[in-house]
Amino acid sequence: MYKKLIAIGIGSVFVSIGINVFILPLQLVTGGITGISLIINYLLGYKVGVMIFCLNLPIYLLALGFNPLIF
Repeated sequence: MYKKLIAIGIGSVFVSIGINVFILPLQLVTGGITGISLIINYLLGYKVGVMIFCLNLPIYLLALGFNPLIF
């Protein structure tokens, strides 16, 4: 269990370094939620990490079985 958490942590660090060192300074766009977050950052100035979290939150909730249409 701890090995998986360490691997996820190390992978997250590498992704964040890649975004902050290579993608943001060159104003590149990737695919998926990260790409949408980068576009929002370039247009509106919101932080990329916050936007990735906010855009992924509904996906995580739907994956866990939370259906907001029921409420």
